Amino acid sequence: MISVELTDKEAESFKKWRKYEDVFDGLLAAGVFSLRNGHASLSFNADGVLVVIRTDTEAWRRKKSLLT
Repeated sequence: MISVELTDKEAESFKKWRKYEDVFDGLLAAGVFSLRNGHASLSFNADGVLVVIRTDTEAWRRKKSLLT
C-alpha cells in the first residue's frame, strides 16, 4: 500500500475522478484527449452510464490563402 498526502482541494478532485473513473478510462481509450481538428460525441443511457463515444476528425483542410 502507498500513502499519499493531498490538500483538501486535491482530495475533492480525486473523489470526483474516482466517481467518474469509468468514463475517464473510456475517454482515454477512445483517444478523446489527443483529438486535433475534430470533436467527440458522448452518449449515455438512462442510468447515466457512458455507452458510446463517437469521434470525428478532419483528414484535410485547405489553409487560408496567404493573399487574402
